[in-house]
Amino acid sequence: MTSSQMHIRGMLASLNISAWSARKYDKKVTKETNEAHNADADAGRYNKKLLPGDAPSYKALTQHVSQMRLEHYKMTLPWSDEGRRVLPMKEHAHYTETMRKMFIEADALLNAFVADYPALRSEARHKLNGMFNDEDYPTDIRKKYTFKIEYDPIPTGGDWRVELSQDELAILAARTEERVQSALAEAQADAVKRLHKVLAKMVERLTAVKVTKDRTTKDGKFIAGGEVKDATFRDTLVENARDIVDVLSRINLADDPELEKFRKQTEALANSVTPDELRDVPEIKEDTAKQAKEILDAMTSTYGASFFAPAPKQ
Repeated sequence: MTSSQMHIRGMLASLNISAWSARKYDKKVTKETNEAHNADADAGRYNKKLLPGDAPSYKALTQHVSQMRLEHYKMTLPWSDEGRRVLPMKEHAHYTETMRKMFIEADALLNAFVADYPALRSEARHKLNGMFNDEDYPTDIRKKYTFKIEYDPIPTGGDWRVELSQDELAILAARTEERVQSALAEAQADAVKRLHKVLAKMVERLTAVKVTKDRTTKDGKFIAGGEVKDATFRDTLVENARDIVDVLSRINLADDPELEKFRKQTEALANSVTPDELRDVPEIKEDTAKQAKEILDAMTSTYGASFFAPAPKQ
């Protein structure tokens, strides 16, 4: 796929969120603590929690902000520039509608937190006591939060509007094309690895066992271990598989037929069972693990084991 083809199939999306951390490094308390223990000046740092631990409106807003980032990453693919990710055109409508709803909820949660903020700050004054500092608290807390998405076209080799020689333009165009091709490969690899990861997790959890340990009951009775039991798993084992195959139906940027084949096989498998069936019916659990392993092995055979190997540590 050329850069111009990729230009048509996707765009770059940046999710820009700023949020108040409700934490503050306190130099004075840090200095006092280190001196009290006769420790070096850089032995530790004291970071104050500026709000009470049970501030539900702040907690709900913070959790929602984290979920917004997760959804953005789930529906997009990697790009080389910091903060920007590839949004396939097939995913655009779903992405914009999902993020629109999340922005509306973020505004509602922010309104609730802004309303609670004066009371939370007052409560923090009592909890922090001598460590409380008015300057740690923004006067207008709402201004500490912004939520926005920016879109940019994927660059092509012809995106140059400067006075350069033909030779210089050719070099820049070639470099841009090389960069876009590298980004496409990375983005497509990410999509493949997402499916591989969820299948590997399914095989691991459905075949895992645990051996009970020796233990003594409260009344002093000794019970020998050694019993082999199936390991437990959460409902998300199946839910995550269903979720990823839904997303991959829209973010297979290169229209890789092999990935689509494995996606459909995983979709059929995930939709054929429920978590309770996997827990309660050993035959279903064993057969599901077997089918997941077959898809996993086929992916490894198609793309190569090295494709899924962890990146070497720097």
